[in-house]
Amino acid sequence: MFVTGPGVGRNQVRKHPTNHIDITATIVELAGAVDHVAIPLDGLSFVSALDANAPSFTEWRTYSFTEFYVKNNTWWSMRHLNETDGEAEVTFHWWCNGQAEVFHKPSDPY
Repeated sequence: MFVTGPGVGRNQVRKHPTNHIDITATIVELAGAVDHVAIPLDGLSFVSALDANAPSFTEWRTYSFTEFYVKNNTWWSMRHLNETDGEAEVTFHWWCNGQAEVFHKPSDPY
């Protein structure tokens, strides 16, 4: 994801994992509308991660969640980051047919 705007530094890379539901919470915070939201938002605003004094990704969140659905092909995926370098360490996939896969990224040859 690429983000630009006031207070967002140029040419910076963050390892903070985000989820699609975080985008709504972020836009609401950037718009100054947090006090006008009728129901609690599920996402976590990543405005603080865009700041020059961003919290470390371990203070932020060390996982991301993805859900995919097209007709009868559904899967969920959970990715956990290594707390030392921020790289994906373990990924768990659950498929709609009940099968599951776990990948240990550092040792997976594929």
